Amino acid sequence: MTDTQPPLTPGPRPNLLQALHALEEAAAGPSPDTLAAAPLLHLWSPVLIGADLCLAGEATGHPHLPDGIITTSLLLALAQDLTWARTFSRFYRLNRPLDAALSEACASPNVHIIDAYGHQAIPVPVARKWIERTAEWVRARVGE
Repeated sequence: MTDTQPPLTPGPRPNLLQALHALEEAAAGPSPDTLAAAPLLHLWSPVLIGADLCLAGEATGHPHLPDGIITTSLLLALAQDLTWARTFSRFYRLNRPLDAALSEACASPNVHIIDAYGHQAIPVPVARKWIERTAEWVRARVGE
């Protein structure tokens, strides 16, 4: 990941408008009903797929995918308390992060994941910065 690389591949304007709508939903936060209906992601990690930051983990309750390991669409928001995330397509409830589970299993607080589910893993603090840049990029492109 570089600072000069755009965080979202340019696409049709409807995709940018959908991303802006998702950002607005994330800023408001999910309603209790929305969160209750959202898929649950276990042992999750931010991952880089091409130029897009996504989540990877074990999902249950996804409306279109069977239970199992998935990668999400573009990650647009991550709750401060890491209990939910908003991607391009939907909210997710977040269970235990992969790095926390591995740190506990290894009895070491210094576990750094470099690969998660076949993709480059991104630490949460870096992911938060990437998400901020993505939001700025979307808002700037919609305003053009």
